[in-house]
Amino acid sequence: MRRKLAAFIFILAIAAPSFAQTLFQGRIDVTVLDAQGRTVPGVLVEISGASSLSQTTDEAGEARFLNLPPGRYALNASLTGFQSYRHDNIEVRAGTSVPLKIALNVSGVKNPVVQIVDEANGEIVYTLRIAGQNWRPHVFAPGTYTVRVSEPETRRERVVKGVVAGPGATGTLDVRV
Repeated sequence: MRRKLAAFIFILAIAAPSFAQTLFQGRIDVTVLDAQGRTVPGVLVEISGASSLSQTTDEAGEARFLNLPPGRYALNASLTGFQSYRHDNIEVRAGTSVPLKIALNVSGVKNPVVQIVDEANGEIVYTLRIAGQNWRPHVFAPGTYTVRVSEPETRRERVVKGVVAGPGATGTLDVRV
């Protein structure tokens, strides 16, 4: 009987801090969407207040800030190609979750054209005009590529050289404008 009581006390001692932490702290659950309601992965989400933390949204466009001390927080969300987002005075209470859905709008870049050029032979292997098209992943053969993003209205061009796809038989390039 004493062994059972000792085992119960041991398990209670291990579980109590975790339970107390959940009971006396809160959380913020963030989901980031674009203007069309699609989830946006890769967004840097930062909170500041009683704690200061940052995370990048996962493939589902989500970031979770757990075990936050109660208090008021400010949240910033940013990703290249989108306007930054700020939300002040988020109140976190003990034992509660604050769900936030954020909609990011595309920044001032208008109708950009993305071209991906194979550096080995100079051939354009992929062209995408962002306006009016859905972004689709594209699979590339392993190699080194140059990514050109041009804005016809402003005649500006950004070039990123040395983007590598691979390893393996095929690779993917994650290009954000």
